[in-house]
Amino acid sequence: MPDTSANVRILVLQGLCGICYINYSNQNKVKDLNLADVLFDWLIEEEDSSPASNHITVVKFWVCYLLTVLCCNNIPYIRILHELGGQKLETKLKFLSSMEWSGWPDNYAKVLFSILGFHKDQLTSGI
Repeated sequence: MPDTSANVRILVLQGLCGICYINYSNQNKVKDLNLADVLFDWLIEEEDSSPASNHITVVKFWVCYLLTVLCCNNIPYIRILHELGGQKLETKLKFLSSMEWSGWPDNYAKVLFSILGFHKDQLTSGI
């Protein structure tokens, strides 16, 4: 879905967040549909300096939120993301967590970074 507009992506992500929030059955359906691949692609999609890039950033914020919803109390999904993203995912989440998340209740890139256990790498490297 690379040609899908940012606004349509945002609406799809918002809908998925709503149906997956605290609903393990729907989270498993998302897992079975292999949407992790699409979400990961949207997350690592390159941005440019155009005004449309702002919309792509908002898409990435929604992807972080949806992945947070999918990973809460769902170890299999956490494993999928580790296998799919690894170091590339860790790097992208670090970058997104440094951005301004004004208007959001939390910085979901930081939350996801922690849920995925990437913060442990930072703790042990400082010792």
